[in-house]
Amino acid sequence: MLGRSIFMAFSLFSIIPTPKVEWDEGNMRYVLAVFPLVGLVEAVLLGVWLWLCAALGFDRIIGALGVMLIPLVFTGGIHLDGFADTVDALSSHAEPARKREILKDPHIGAFAAIGVAAYLIAFFAVATQLPYGAWGLGPGSASWMVLLIPVIARTMSGIMSLVMPGCTEAAENGGAPGLLAMFRSGTDKRGALVVLAAILIVLLDLAGMLAGWRYLIAIIVVIGLLTLWLAHMFKRAFGGISGDLSGFYLQVVEIALLVVAAVFAGVVIG
Repeated sequence: MLGRSIFMAFSLFSIIPTPKVEWDEGNMRYVLAVFPLVGLVEAVLLGVWLWLCAALGFDRIIGALGVMLIPLVFTGGIHLDGFADTVDALSSHAEPARKREILKDPHIGAFAAIGVAAYLIAFFAVATQLPYGAWGLGPGSASWMVLLIPVIARTMSGIMSLVMPGCTEAAENGGAPGLLAMFRSGTDKRGALVVLAAILIVLLDLAGMLAGWRYLIAIIVVIGLLTLWLAHMFKRAFGGISGDLSGFYLQVVEIALLVVAAVFAGVVIG
């Protein structure tokens, strides 16, 4: 059952081919709990790219291009799609019910296109500030600041998805529940939260050991403030969380942690 949940997580949130599994409650049971594993594979890919940048002497422009494109290609853009839908919904300034309808609309609006373009430009600009010619994997290395980002972001996204109330569009409209609602209904929430909390503690411990206690404090403060703000915004604007909003949360956390990494990499590398 755990193996099927892992296959389902990778088939949904990455382009890695996996064996087909049935969409039933048993197979969905641990999808959110194993979500950080998808981030771990992305971190490995980023680690290989950082090593190549250092070995081949790539400049910051080429290095940043890989740091931006690897997550986008690896995930198939699924989380950025949620980001785009959320930007469209928020830009409507409509009532929560109408915002939830916009989230489900498969068409991209002008505000979504502008938002995605702005996000990718900002991500690339921040990534150019990373020291691609001076990577290492020892304690205090700037590499760990980047490699921990996809795992931390997915761990926090999983926690948010389980803790926050879900959007009520299915109940209101009599339609089928969204993807996240299906996962939530089949998940052992308490068990999944325990697993995700344990993973988060390990990740924060690694961040402190490998990148320094100042970096650890910085990411705790940034993640804490972002989580409180976004949780309030999701509740007020949408009535809860959905799969698209979870993707929006993940993308915002990733770029925020990249900013922190760029700042601290400059301090570490000098």
